[in-house]
Amino acid sequence: MSKDKKLKEIVGELENASKMHAGQAKKIKSMLKYNNPGPFKLKSSGSVSWKYGDDTYSGTLIPSKETSTHRYARTHNDKIKSLPK
Repeated sequence: MSKDKKLKEIVGELENASKMHAGQAKKIKSMLKYNNPGPFKLKSSGSVSWKYGDDTYSGTLIPSKETSTHRYARTHNDKIKSLPK
């Protein structure tokens, strides 16, 4: 059984459990949606680029600031850019 199928099966079981808190089920669904297996996964590192208007910009990812929905990169002029996943 693949990891994704196993996680989806667990989510289904948790939703059906009477003790399950709605916030916990929502958090697990979000982890599945963003392909984030949990807090023990190594964060992304390296460089990233994005488009703004007609130009392409790049920066270096900051793994310590990464969340389940956003990544953060330091630009060439030391500003921090928020990038949705």
